[in-house]
This record gives sequence, C-alpha cells and structure tokens, in this order.
Amino acid sequence: MLNSTWYWNVYKTIFDQDTCDQLVEDAYENGIAITDKEIGADGEFFESKIINDQSVYQSINEKINLANTECFWNFDYTSLEAIKFVEMNVGHYCDWHLDSSHINKELGESRKHTIIVMLSDPSEFEAEPLAIIGGLPNQDGDWNTHVPLEKGDMLILPACVPYKLNVVQDGLEKLLITHTVGPAWR
Repeated sequence: MLNSTWYWNVYKTIFDQDTCDQLVEDAYENGIAITDKEIGADGEFFESKIINDQSVYQSINEKINLANTECFWNFDYTSLEAIKFVEMNVGHYCDWHLDSSHINKELGESRKHTIIVMLSDPSEFEAEPLAIIGGLPNQDGDWNTHVPLEKGDMLILPACVPYKLNVVQDGLEKLLITHTVGPAWR
C-alpha cells in the first residue's frame, strides 16, 4: 500500500509491464466494443471496450477487498461492474464527476468504489495526472490532489469522491476502469 487515506489509495504495480501490454493486446483483439462512446464533459469522447479476462477481475477484486479494509471504508458491495479498457487520445478527457451518481434504480444498487488501472507508461502520453478533490492545499492554494500513476498501478477511491482525468495533450493514454456496486447508500 502506498497511500492509505480515507479518500484514496494507490497500489503499485498490481500488473507488471508485460501483463499490461498483454491486457492492451487482448483488449484490441477480444474486447467487446461498446456501441455508445463514453461522453466526457463538453461532449469530449473516449473509446472503451469491455474485457472478460477473469484473472484480471480476480486480481482487481483482491485489491478492492484489501483497500476496503485498510482504508476503513467497509463499504457494502456485492459485485464488480464490467471492466472497461479505455483509450484516451489527444484532446480526450473526463471532467470533474462523481461515479456514485450512477444508480441502478431497478436493482436498488449504487456504485461504491472507483478503480482505475494505468496500462500506459507515462512516456507514451502527455497529460497532467488524474486529480482528486481533497487533501491539503499546495503552495498555489489548490486543494486538488494530483495522483501520478505508473504503468501497472491501481488507484481506488470511494465513488462519492470527485475526480477528473485531465486532457491528453499528446500520445495515447490506456486505462482499465471499473466500479463496485452494492445496496443503495444509507
């Protein structure tokens, strides 16, 4: 565990470099295309596909269980949503948002955790690191925490914590993104 806080945690290298490259290759070859593009703020888009590698689900779920305990969140969740392979090309971004706002009213379920795994080496793209609202102010008085991720790192945070993926200036950023779901927040 690198950063254990009440509002986010990073696990270093949950997947090694070769595994990350294989996950990208598998997503290109076997990923299930999502017919609707994901829409970010101001109509920006990023591409995504669903991956079905059960070993990836197992690895990610183990870290979620660990973080849920280590960070004292103890969220009641029942399952992991489909894992999306996301490509963010030049100009793509996802502005400030809460993932907990996605509620399945039919099942009475809410998103509990947000999970992001970096599959790109930071040298493969240019973008400011992901930002999370919270933390301590920096010297510019900015209360946002920038979380740089290396290839293979996993970020987990409560789905009720606002965050954003900054604009890709150059290259291609590749990520895995998923969420846990469970009974509605009480």
